[in-house]
Amino acid sequence: MAFGRFTLLTRAMQTILLLSVMLFVTGSRVCAEDLPMVKVSALTYGTANWELQTIIGRGLDKRHGFVLDVLPLNSPQAAAIALQAGKVDISVQDWLWVAKQNQSEARFRYSPFSTSIGEVIVPAGSKIDSIDALWGARIGVAGGPSDKSWKLLNALLQTTGPGDLQDEADVRFAAPPLLNELMKVGDFDAVLTYWHYAARLRAGGFRRLISAEEMMKTLGLDTPLPMLGWVISSAFAGANPAVLNAFLQASADAKRLLASDESAWLAIKPLMRVSSVAEYEALKAGYIEGIPTQITAAQIAEINTLASMVSDDPAVAANFSFDDMLLTTDEGR
Repeated sequence: MAFGRFTLLTRAMQTILLLSVMLFVTGSRVCAEDLPMVKVSALTYGTANWELQTIIGRGLDKRHGFVLDVLPLNSPQAAAIALQAGKVDISVQDWLWVAKQNQSEARFRYSPFSTSIGEVIVPAGSKIDSIDALWGARIGVAGGPSDKSWKLLNALLQTTGPGDLQDEADVRFAAPPLLNELMKVGDFDAVLTYWHYAARLRAGGFRRLISAEEMMKTLGLDTPLPMLGWVISSAFAGANPAVLNAFLQASADAKRLLASDESAWLAIKPLMRVSSVAEYEALKAGYIEGIPTQITAAQIAEINTLASMVSDDPAVAANFSFDDMLLTTDEGR
């Protein structure tokens, strides 16, 4: 009889425990469903995905009162199209892209995400020791002809070289992962690629010829500029200022975590797909180095100057104003 009562008691406790778990899960689901959702696109190989997954993994979205939904994509063009079509609320783009969109009826706002963009990488033993030596070389370029770093390099070369590098060298545009593999097997003399793919090559023994930041300094721009930003449609920003502010606060919290807490990096290490300790450390250092500070008037003035140097659209160059696209306090900044 005692055994029977014990069995009944155990089953009763199991039932109570199961009901408690179900109530907890249901309650959590209800709470999550009550929160507004923010949809953000991210490149599967991009650093924004590291930050977004940190927000989700640490529960920073729910802590700030929203649910983050990440749409993984494989190209910058796909991310731009998703934002233009309203499939996502936010995407990482550069301010030149925003300026071009804002020439039309589409209006977007910009909040700094990173100052790190690209680097020119050559083999360790390469005879290429300056950008002038790129004439006639086999060069791989990430991101296509509209890439920011590519435009910067050509703007710089116009002050020293005989013409447009695309006309004076064997230039091929491709995705960053493919460029890295082709560089390793000797198909290129140099690659101009995104900073995190450049970091992977440097960790494997390749050499940096010049970074986009160094190009800008040579062009007379002295402060690190936030070339990449969270880009939000004006309609979403105007209709959801509190939610947008919550997202930007979560982003800032994630940056602080990644800048100071090794456990935050260990949580996203599988996303980084590193092949060595050197590669892991190079990616960490590059991300942290690119975290932007509060933007200053001097930086705004330099971005306006840079836009006139790198824009291939006369209307954008003539009408560009970083102030006009930068998020205001009312819009969530």
